[in-house]
Amino acid sequence: MGSKSSKVQPAVRPNVKLGSLDILSQYKAILAEWSGTTDGTVVYDSNVDSKLAREFYSSVLNKTNIYIINIDERGYIFGSYFEKVIDKMDVWFYDEKHFIFSLDSKGLFPAPTRWNSKLGEQGGIRLYDKDMNKLYEVGNGEFWSGVRFGYFTIADINVKNSFNNNISFRYDNIKNTDLNGLNSPNSTFSVERIIVVQMDQEPIPQTVSN
Repeated sequence: MGSKSSKVQPAVRPNVKLGSLDILSQYKAILAEWSGTTDGTVVYDSNVDSKLAREFYSSVLNKTNIYIINIDERGYIFGSYFEKVIDKMDVWFYDEKHFIFSLDSKGLFPAPTRWNSKLGEQGGIRLYDKDMNKLYEVGNGEFWSGVRFGYFTIADINVKNSFNNNISFRYDNIKNTDLNGLNSPNSTFSVERIIVVQMDQEPIPQTVSN
């Protein structure tokens, strides 16, 4: 990817619904439940679209209700959700409705699992337009005594520079290795595919009982 290598505007892509995408179709119901919607549209898929960072960023910026889903080199599927519009680059953007999740944990959990930010902690995302070693980070950008914990870093596709860094520091009821079995900047992994899904803008109507 790498933002400095692209000034190409993203092409108009086919309208692919969440339920028709090979690797995510089985998770449509849970992703809809978690976001309080009914369906979603794939707005970016690194297996189909350009792997240039600019195209990934354009799929995330200025959209609401988005899932960013990573598939790593060992087949773990995990990611993050944001309800608010992400409208800035190179700064941390926080969203009280944000959460992280695992869809395929390779047996760590019997079913897809999500984790919310701890009470009093902010969870969010930073898109790195000016750092060639990072595509984005999820968690929190605050430092404690000069050290930062509670986030994961995603590097460019197929670059073994992604890592988790003590995510239990910021999220409830999660172990540091729950996303894909790894923890620490020294335990790096590569992401082979990134998918961005924008869920329906209108939430599911709530039924009022008499």
